[in-house]
Amino acid sequence: MKFKPEIIYIQRLLKETKIKEIMTVPVIKINDNDTVSRAQELFVEHGIYYLPVVNRLNELVGVVTHKYLYKTVAPRKNMGNEMAGYSPDVVYDGDSFYERDKLDQFKLTRIMNPNPVTLRPDDSVAEAVLTMTRKNTGCIPIIKANRKICGILTHKDIVDLATLILLEEVQ
Repeated sequence: MKFKPEIIYIQRLLKETKIKEIMTVPVIKINDNDTVSRAQELFVEHGIYYLPVVNRLNELVGVVTHKYLYKTVAPRKNMGNEMAGYSPDVVYDGDSFYERDKLDQFKLTRIMNPNPVTLRPDDSVAEAVLTMTRKNTGCIPIIKANRKICGILTHKDIVDLATLILLEEVQ
């Protein structure tokens, strides 16, 4: 099979672009001793779906996702005046909410993935895309040799790169 020059260009671009050029920094992360309700607050506050979990030495020990949270405790749908005022006993999520005490029955370290796939800042975007596809993951924490997290790469970062490529073509 013969590839068009445009395909070869994109392949080369993905192989030559380093993760550190497109990864998200600074990383929104959570400590392993934080509560599950704190994780939900961070998801909503920052509009994110993935949270690297770090220990007291700032070393990566896992990843918790919005999906894991939904699988652990289902949110309740707001039905009218149910959420009329702010309550510290409730963690809001758009038109749904969680009861804080129900979330906090679970330990963050029990619902996180303790063995997330990781890559290094100097690895290629091509390697990241292939890894995300093979491992069926939406995010890859980017770590230094000492397991300290220095960035995160998500599907959104890949789409943002594709958008830049498309806009460059238009000009």
